Amino acid sequence: MQQWSYECVTAPSGNCIQAEVRNGSGPTFILIPETWGNALTRDRLIEALDPDMNLVCVALAGQDENWPPPQRPSIPQFSEDILSLTEKLRLGQFFVGGHSLGGMIAIDLMRFGPERILGVVSIEGWTNWTVKSEAFKGDTSSTLDNSQMELLQQIRHKLLDRWDPQHRAEYGMMWTKWDGWEILSASDIPVLEIWGDRGHPSPSRELMRIPDRKNIIVEWIPKASHNLLVEAPERLAQLINGFISEKSKNRFS
Repeated sequence: MQQWSYECVTAPSGNCIQAEVRNGSGPTFILIPETWGNALTRDRLIEALDPDMNLVCVALAGQDENWPPPQRPSIPQFSEDILSLTEKLRLGQFFVGGHSLGGMIAIDLMRFGPERILGVVSIEGWTNWTVKSEAFKGDTSSTLDNSQMELLQQIRHKLLDRWDPQHRAEYGMMWTKWDGWEILSASDIPVLEIWGDRGHPSPSRELMRIPDRKNIIVEWIPKASHNLLVEAPERLAQLINGFISEKSKNRFS
């Protein structure tokens, strides 16, 4: 049975960053949850990830049981908070990924360059607020079945019932104040973009606001939508395992 440890650090911002760490002999992969992140949505993905992976599952301020939330939430601030955690864990270079908000933060971390970031996995991480409407017509849940919808509603209520409404609105809208286009356009760090096709033809990179560059791979999961950790965890793990394995071999070969 694999052993997990618990880590916590207070970043210079004042935010508390928590993480569960599964020590492994392989590459380090930092996994960042969605806006209202909860361990229940990522358990099946974690079970299917390479067991040799040195896995760091983050809970940002306001996520999981990490309370209180930040006073002035922003994606760049969360990126710097995560770097504070990596310093405490003495991580040198690492892969980083996440779902939705977590994918956006993973892209934002590319600003710190290949000296820290070996590769990025963005799972339905909006590169701009317009992508949700222009590429997908606002569809985030059309492929969910009833049990999946019920699970996500239970998680959402558990997390949000204790939030002040105004603070919750501010936290929930921070993603609309960020744009990843310039970061993706300027960096050669390998990126794996994973999206659900909603059962429709895949939208163009222009609508997705994803630069057409050779270091950026786009993978589509058929008949799935935004909540891929719940809908297709095994396929997600397969894509992530393959990406990290390939990029690790390329780096050290």
